[in-house]
Amino acid sequence: MFRYLIKQLRLLWFSCLFLLVTQNIFGGDEPWRPVSPAERQMTASSVESGADAEILFWEVRLNDATQNLIEENYVRIKVFTEKGREKYSKVDIPYLRNTKIKDVSARVIRPDGSIVEIGTADIFEREIVRDNDEKVKATSFAIPNIEPGVIIEYRYKEIAKNTGIGVMPIYFQRDTPIRTFKFYLKPWRGNRMRWLAFNAGSASFVEDEKGYYLASMANIPSFKSEPYMPPSDQVRSWMLIFPDNGPISASTYWGRFSGIRSEWYKAFEPKKDIKKLVPELIANANSDEEKISRIFNFCKTQIRNLSYDPTLSREQRAELADGIDNAKDALAEKRGNSVDINTLFGAMVTAAGFEARYVYTGNRSRFFFNPELHKQSMFVHLSVIAVKVGNGWRFYDPGSYFIPEGMLQWHDERESALLIGKKDYIWSKTPLSPSDKTAHRRNGRFKLDEEGTLEGIVSGEYTGHLSEYHKLLNYDESQNQREERLIRNVKASMPTAEVTGIKIENANDPEKPFTYEYLVRVPNYAQKTGKRMFMQPGVFEANAKPVFSASTRVHDIYFSYPWEVHDNISIQYPESFELDNPDVPAEVSDPRKIGVLNISIGHNPATRTLYYKRDFQFGSGESIQFPAAFYSSIKNLFDGFHRASAHSLSLRQK
Repeated sequence: MFRYLIKQLRLLWFSCLFLLVTQNIFGGDEPWRPVSPAERQMTASSVESGADAEILFWEVRLNDATQNLIEENYVRIKVFTEKGREKYSKVDIPYLRNTKIKDVSARVIRPDGSIVEIGTADIFEREIVRDNDEKVKATSFAIPNIEPGVIIEYRYKEIAKNTGIGVMPIYFQRDTPIRTFKFYLKPWRGNRMRWLAFNAGSASFVEDEKGYYLASMANIPSFKSEPYMPPSDQVRSWMLIFPDNGPISASTYWGRFSGIRSEWYKAFEPKKDIKKLVPELIANANSDEEKISRIFNFCKTQIRNLSYDPTLSREQRAELADGIDNAKDALAEKRGNSVDINTLFGAMVTAAGFEARYVYTGNRSRFFFNPELHKQSMFVHLSVIAVKVGNGWRFYDPGSYFIPEGMLQWHDERESALLIGKKDYIWSKTPLSPSDKTAHRRNGRFKLDEEGTLEGIVSGEYTGHLSEYHKLLNYDESQNQREERLIRNVKASMPTAEVTGIKIENANDPEKPFTYEYLVRVPNYAQKTGKRMFMQPGVFEANAKPVFSASTRVHDIYFSYPWEVHDNISIQYPESFELDNPDVPAEVSDPRKIGVLNISIGHNPATRTLYYKRDFQFGSGESIQFPAAFYSSIKNLFDGFHRASAHSLSLRQK
């Protein structure tokens, strides 16, 4: 049953990627459409002032009436600026293993009407992404000698074998303004489709010719990405299409959804081996919490998690996990993927006398799920296990290898949660981890010489969601790759830094914080002016840019989770200098103390050592989203954080 679920999730992921491709074609044997003199002579976008390019039209024709799913696209783009030229000088058409790209053709039309065709010899296959040893290839071609003023056209056909539409997104809004977008859809014979529009006004499908339905929009502005904004599906224009099963209420829909999956509850029925193991494991536990914690740690540390095994390719993981469909198999094999391990956890806590349920949640990294907008099963995923403790429910995810007990993956926190039992379902809400669970702690011990060069040792650790983020980046990389990544991060703020002696630990540890250490030398860190040197004691914030630089805001401000940063720094300055009238920035905070920055500075003249301590936290009271109307206040707060963190001190030569 879980292999079926995983196949469905993979199909959904493929469908989303399939529709996200922006460069497409209508049948290569058809003639190109005429280009008008007005289009050739355009010098600016008619949709969005100052745009670097404009998609004059983009048409998609999706045919689900055959055994294969066939998508044909035709796009025409007008280039206005050098940035537009750079952006569209190369085209990559990514595809997966069960798809084919055919009938690719492209051309350039100059303002004088002359045409340059892209030859078939210039179209080639290449690898553009490697994801856990799985190659993602693309059909690619460069468009040579383009310049502002030209029109680019390209078309292609993409064929996905033995698949259908199912539930699928259609994205209208992209990073280039679109004058006209048309999406033609031919559903499977006799099937009817329904749709939901998001941020797309009254967009809908109307019956067209030859069995197709048409959805269209005009004058679509480009989608603007902003720092710390809600997920793109929450704010841009798009539609969701899905099979028409007739009118149905939200409660009926989720009741059916849960009823189908209630059969999985049988996996929680503990078998003989589990019944024997659990009493031994929880013997002498002093509380229900301790019993569950012991079971959690067993599942996390004693069962090999194939989903996070860096020694295996994706194919090997799938092969080893094949046949592990229940808790008994996972325990007997001492291995399983994330779902298998969560299932074993559910069976073990059931054997310990607790009620356990499978949990479906939304995913805040993609969309803010609302159960009242039903027929959105693509927005929920099988995520964690709920255990009833006393009169309430607690949520556990031992299958997410780098998430500690008491936390969930960040996108599963503060989400509507569907708890599926044997005979019923209930709605709940997953908790949001407070800021002290996710922290970056940085320590630096430095010496500053008379020429302004800073040298010393740096150590740090990440916990909570930050730890998981860095472990996911590093766990399957070589030591050299990990070191190169750290050096890039240091040089991003201090380009002249020389980094050596790198140590990175716990990148594969499921519980310990992700830690690092390195030696650093930064020439000209302090700036000499006459008999004075000016330096920023907050070394880790050196050259940091303001978080929010724009004067206006389109989207809400949205932070993924609350977090903290704590810095402890000492700097020993040269004997020939003394500290000149040091001052300390005042506390920076908002009236509700959602975000707070405190800086303290100490000084020991005898050892010529400056002590700098910086404590920052944000997101108290679960405040992580703010309306765009509050942008000015949020910007001012973070500007205050930036000014205080960039505070400098003066050293005077004796």
